[in-house]
Amino acid sequence: MARKVKPGATPASPRPPEFKVNPFADLRVAAAAPPKPPPAPPKPPAAAKSAPTMDAADQALLAAFKDAGSIEYGGRSKGLRLEAVSRRGGRRVTHVCGLPELSMLEQMQITGDIRTRFGVGARFHERLLEVDGEQRDRLGPWLQARGYAVAPPD
Repeated sequence: MARKVKPGATPASPRPPEFKVNPFADLRVAAAAPPKPPPAPPKPPAAAKSAPTMDAADQALLAAFKDAGSIEYGGRSKGLRLEAVSRRGGRRVTHVCGLPELSMLEQMQITGDIRTRFGVGARFHERLLEVDGEQRDRLGPWLQARGYAVAPPD
């Protein structure tokens, strides 16, 4: 509870208590100078581009496999694969494999369209689209109408 101030008097400002003996008065701390940054590493000398150091046999092998990235593995045709798999509890889901990299917004639009069009749940697991139920016969034409190439069933 604060004291009442008499009319006409100015309130006294609170002053810190005065110590007769200050044990910290003579204490001085010498601050250490901040460490100097390490010197910059020397720049490597610019190397002139030289001819490849492969021998003739390695160059011939490299030339033979220059189109190796265009080989279709497993003989599969290009396009999306629709697979019906069982989950735990025996529930069937349809996996759409081979989708290109889609942004989060595009994934949300596709799953929203599937939910409203087919009335089933849909979700993305990384680049795999999972649709509840066995929907291969309905999803194939729908994906083709959206411009995706769908591989024929195995």
